[in-house]
Amino acid sequence: SLGTDYQATEHWRFRVGAGYDESPVNSVDRGVRLPDADRYQLAGGLRYSFSEHASLDVSYSHLFIRDGSINQQTALYKTIGT
Repeated sequence: SLGTDYQATEHWRFRVGAGYDESPVNSVDRGVRLPDADRYQLAGGLRYSFSEHASLDVSYSHLFIRDGSINQQTALYKTIGT
């Protein structure tokens, strides 16, 4: 993950960030009950300082999650999907 912020004026500060998180679940163990996958994240935010002791922060973050395929087979069931 990487992020930075920029103090534009005495009152305004802007922030951006991006990250990548690899799933701890491999394709063999991925199933319906544990449908985790790799993901990317983008985030942005801003701060407005009214004074030294009062400020307002607003931010937004969005996750982009890859489709993870499921291919499990046991003696009792078989699950195949995306």
